[in-house]
Amino acid sequence: MGSKRWRQLNSRWFVMNVVEWQSILWVILAYALITVVVTYPVAFRLRSALAGAPDQDALQHLWISWWTEKALLDLGISPAQASYLYYPDGTYHPMLWVTPYPQVVALPLQLLFGQVAAYNLHLLLSFVLTGLTTYFLCYYLTRNRSASFIGGLVFAFFSNRLSHATAHLAQVVTYFFPLYALYLIRLIRCHNGGWGEGEGQPGWRNAWLCGIILTLSMLVNIVHIAYFIIPFTALLILYHISRSRRICNPPPGCWITNPAGAIGDWVKRPGRPLPILASFALAVVLTAPFLLPFAWRSLSGQLSYMRMAGTVDYSADLLGFLTPALSHPIWGRWPSFRAWAAAVIGRGNALENTVYLGVVALLLAGWGARRRWGEARFWLILGLAALVLSLGPVLKIGGLQTSLPLPYALLQRLPFYKWGRIPGRANETIVLPLAVLVSFGTMSLLESWRKLRKPSPGWLITLFSVLILFDYVVAWPFPAMDAGVPDFYRRMAQEPRDFAVLDLPQWPVWLREASNRAMRYQAVHQHKIVGGYVWRLPEGLEGGVKAFQELVLPPVTEDIIPRFSPEEARQALNRYHIRYVVLHKGIWAAEEDGEALAALRRLLGEPFYDDHRLAAFLVPEVEVAGDEDGLLALSYGWYQVEEADGRPARWLKDEGILYVHRLSEGRYRLRFAAYPFRGPRHVQLTVNGQAMADFEVVDWQEFATLSFTLAKGQNDIVFRVAEGCEVPAEVEAGSNDRRCLSVLFQDVRLIPVAEGTGQVLVGRRFVIPAHGGGHSATAQMGIAVPFEQTCYAREK
Repeated sequence: MGSKRWRQLNSRWFVMNVVEWQSILWVILAYALITVVVTYPVAFRLRSALAGAPDQDALQHLWISWWTEKALLDLGISPAQASYLYYPDGTYHPMLWVTPYPQVVALPLQLLFGQVAAYNLHLLLSFVLTGLTTYFLCYYLTRNRSASFIGGLVFAFFSNRLSHATAHLAQVVTYFFPLYALYLIRLIRCHNGGWGEGEGQPGWRNAWLCGIILTLSMLVNIVHIAYFIIPFTALLILYHISRSRRICNPPPGCWITNPAGAIGDWVKRPGRPLPILASFALAVVLTAPFLLPFAWRSLSGQLSYMRMAGTVDYSADLLGFLTPALSHPIWGRWPSFRAWAAAVIGRGNALENTVYLGVVALLLAGWGARRRWGEARFWLILGLAALVLSLGPVLKIGGLQTSLPLPYALLQRLPFYKWGRIPGRANETIVLPLAVLVSFGTMSLLESWRKLRKPSPGWLITLFSVLILFDYVVAWPFPAMDAGVPDFYRRMAQEPRDFAVLDLPQWPVWLREASNRAMRYQAVHQHKIVGGYVWRLPEGLEGGVKAFQELVLPPVTEDIIPRFSPEEARQALNRYHIRYVVLHKGIWAAEEDGEALAALRRLLGEPFYDDHRLAAFLVPEVEVAGDEDGLLALSYGWYQVEEADGRPARWLKDEGILYVHRLSEGRYRLRFAAYPFRGPRHVQLTVNGQAMADFEVVDWQEFATLSFTLAKGQNDIVFRVAEGCEVPAEVEAGSNDRRCLSVLFQDVRLIPVAEGTGQVLVGRRFVIPAHGGGHSATAQMGIAVPFEQTCYAREK
């Protein structure tokens, strides 16, 4: 009898789940079909094209996946140890391993189908899975499949997400967030005053599931922790604490006027805090190996380079929530719309500032909030709170920045938020509650439709789906770049010798298209490269990449620092084991490309590969003679070269750096000549952060420092003028020079200690002729008069 009853129960369970699984299967197929259409032609070019805007950040995410495989499976090191970038120094880059989920989950796909196909598949699956998990959340709240489908559609294909899909894979791996919301709601929701394992009730099974899903959510991208997980979790718990005094334990008083009492009542309920705390504790334990080292480095100031300007630019515009994407395939054809959209979302970055919520979605959400206010209230609060967060530190309206401060101005003072300059990414925290409200609104409309005994509402769901997708579309066809790679890169991978590749341009550092291409090709040729860029450029590397570029493409032939002759440059390339130099075309202006190509031909001979995208050169093998001189370059803060006394000179603004890259440690003195603008000025020198000298510059003088050590790798010699700089046009009659000048420098040289005398060299004569179009020392002195100045310093 017991066995028969058991078979009946199992049969009923099986039939019920077959029906449920059939519904889920149809939902998956529908989302998959929509994904194929919205992202066309990506699904039809899985191996031959990479989804994303050409040469943009999608190539960085592709490289991260390759490097994770290379580091873990081939080299046996942490992916944070980026030894194949920034040759010859490498670097430790914690962002490469703090949130490893996207690249780790892609490893099986990568091993089976290759890098490009794996990236495309993960991107496409993220749309399907995000829609599906949002469907689960909405179905849990509405028990209506059609309404839940529309809710999932909104969160899977909203404009900001589609925009980020063209460049930022980690930003669209959002399929865990609706599941986390679902299980946290189940965990903390009060259900008929009981706390068992029933539907909607917290229990240990829900706690463990919630903790695992929270762990996976936290390991997708640290940005999601700041802009989704923390705000959602905090608001949900506070909301339920506020309702617990009225629903679960209703003593008199209001939780707002007596928050301590409300929290106390909520915590004292039998069993309530333990499952919640257990789920959070599980997530903390599982993510600690990844997040704790990152947190320690951040709090100890080692990640200061993560903080960059632009928070206001990357904040949402208030009218941006009502402005479709600038590249919309229909609206984007109208000049008036493009002008308006460019003003609203064009400032900063269109990827970040496309925050459109959709007219259809807002109408359905508004209807849902009106008809189901009790259930919609929390989601409305969460959406509005996230909307305010996404507006950034000050309000922007229609492209105009106001002086009205917003809560983010305080939030950005907190740790980790200091370098989070992208408040607009909180758009996902707006759209998830919007999706839930849309499902409420759709459900209410469907109920009214059925009461009117109208035909099947299927066509109504189809209409809503088409209107929402048309409203949200960012670009169609979806951007995709050719994944083809020149054959010589594959031949390079077969070369057994250890060498590096120098890709150009390296400077300015914000020309990331070149580094993106270089990293894409590195995944094929498998050798170290000079430069690179992922997330941010770590400190102590920018000078080295600039020095390597100027080794083969010096900005001028004569400068205040020594420039290599062609023979010396070829020797330096061999000394650094750089075998190939590749010029990526179309990043500089066409004229600059032509000049660079001609210079490389003079230095290295004809390229062995040359097309419209790049030119590749083989470095001639020459005998390396003499001692290492190091590679030198100047930072921003130094003005262009001008002539003084027949030799090159440069004005300094108020601070500038002399970058020196060396393969080995050595001791040197620094020698230079200097002349002040408008009276005496103090030049303060530091070497790698250590104070070295403080010279008073009165007239033309030549200085030399005591000896100091230059370390292996990049060294920063900082010149700082204590009195700052002045603009000649503002302080001298008749001058039209708008530069801010402090001290004029000449003959900056590093002198090995073994070749020095222990004393500063005696000053020599300087005659400074007048210059047209710039400020000359003669103009200030009134006449070019030779003079001598001698300074002395001795070793301690």
